[in-house]
Amino acid sequence: MKTSFLSTFSHRRWLLFVGLSLAGSPGYAQGDWQSVANLGGNISDVRATTTDEAGNVYLAGAFSGTVTLGSQTLTSVGGTDVFLAKWNTSGFVWAQRAGGVGDDAATAVATHSGSVYVGGTFAGATAAFGSTTLTNAGTAPTTDIFVARYTDAGSAANLNWAQQAGGTANDELNAVAATAADVYAVGSFVGSARFGNAFLTSSVSTSPDIFITKLTTTGSAGGFVWTQSAGGPGPDAATAVGVSGANVYVAGSFSNTGSFGTNLVFSAGNQDLFVTRLTDAGSTSSFAWVQRAGGANDDLATCLAVRGSGVYVAGSFASIAANFTGVILANNGNADLFVAKLNDIGTTAPVFSWAQRAGGTGFEQATALALNGSSLYVAGQFNSPLVGFGTAAALSNSQSGFFDILVAKINDLGPSNNFTWAQQAGSPQHDYAKGLAVSGARVYMVGSVTLPARFGSQQLSGTAGTTTSFLATLLDTNVITAQAEAAELAGLSLYPNPAHHRVMLQLPAGSGAAATATLLDATGRIVRSSLVTPTANGVVEVPLTGLRAGLYYVQVQLGKLRAARPLVVE
Repeated sequence: MKTSFLSTFSHRRWLLFVGLSLAGSPGYAQGDWQSVANLGGNISDVRATTTDEAGNVYLAGAFSGTVTLGSQTLTSVGGTDVFLAKWNTSGFVWAQRAGGVGDDAATAVATHSGSVYVGGTFAGATAAFGSTTLTNAGTAPTTDIFVARYTDAGSAANLNWAQQAGGTANDELNAVAATAADVYAVGSFVGSARFGNAFLTSSVSTSPDIFITKLTTTGSAGGFVWTQSAGGPGPDAATAVGVSGANVYVAGSFSNTGSFGTNLVFSAGNQDLFVTRLTDAGSTSSFAWVQRAGGANDDLATCLAVRGSGVYVAGSFASIAANFTGVILANNGNADLFVAKLNDIGTTAPVFSWAQRAGGTGFEQATALALNGSSLYVAGQFNSPLVGFGTAAALSNSQSGFFDILVAKINDLGPSNNFTWAQQAGSPQHDYAKGLAVSGARVYMVGSVTLPARFGSQQLSGTAGTTTSFLATLLDTNVITAQAEAAELAGLSLYPNPAHHRVMLQLPAGSGAAATATLLDATGRIVRSSLVTPTANGVVEVPLTGLRAGLYYVQVQLGKLRAARPLVVE
């Protein structure tokens, strides 16, 4: 028989990820520490990590002296040098070094289609990347920035090119993002700085402004395509970047007045956080909008992630009350952790869809963010005796006053969200999370701990009081459950698509039982919902009368299984 949707109204909204919508509830699933590797004390700072399409893990940072990563031994030529390494479940595959006699460090890494991009700073007069020598525009120990491209050849890596930018003062690179043809880098500069043929000048000669630059990845030398500056009379910095099509999203902090092209924002206190979008027009770019959030004290964005129109930002807020365009977060201590979402679906600055906090009486900060479908993973550190993550979990510090590591999972439900689990790691001394990446059900974290340190049932041992860098792996059991459910609902389909007046919903063969079918618009708002009983061949007719043309989603709940498919209505 045919079953139609019943028009209903619901206050509950969902943002649907094309494919399976990951269902999680407090206490239902955990992220469990699976392994932790000691990278060695000579790796003075592992700052960033990412994964590629095959699940390989890449690490970047700084080291001194001699370090051995798998079969590769790296030796610095002075101060600290840059390292870049590839790791998989069998161990380290290859490792590369670069630098000069000054203190050099990688601060960001990104991958795309077999290429690995690493960015950072060098403080010596020169820095060698293979046969390429970069020259500092200033006088040591002032820092210039670098961006380098490597080709991952499987068991080895080959340097393609390296580029330098900066001026006579300290310049900092904080993040990179890559596409098939371009790589984007963001950070801060002071005074005057050169980026290829472009010259930037900060608003105040002694105060840092923001830079956003694009390099082409093609050719034997790469090269700067365009560069933008932003900021104002106070100290400003860009700390994170993400790309979706021609949209380039940047997050960071600003003081006083921030100028982003013709868009102005004004801080409510010492420092506020910002999110801005640039439109990349190929050889040029322009600021589309900027949005701010914060309160009377220091509120900082440290990381950002993008998927489609969803823009996620995380960091810390020290204000008693931080305003995220109407969503007010209250601080419980010195500073709390926040994660917030913007839904960029128009030409003007979007408001925050939601904002979430976690914290105690001390200091909490998010330092890394990673996305997997509708799931967000956030990492950072906390020194409060007790930190709550909604109703999902509470973490207690191993020794109050010292930082422990935290990692938590948030389920994005469209205009709302909830924490699903949280885990901690660390020692009685200071411990820090500095990078986070996800591949399937595995979540990878890099950072530093003081030995001995515990990661769940895993322990890093060694000389007590020694600081070392680590690579840790968590397993998100909720993702494994979702993958199994996705296989069971593999027979779910819609036809025709695009559709006009009706669409046929094909349930998996032999399902038989009644299911809940929900129609949602592109923003996750429920349009219609009803209980449906399929015909013998598993088909349900869904009428589309009265709907405007556009993108919709059809969500099906069959027992404990939930899946969704996109639908275009013409």
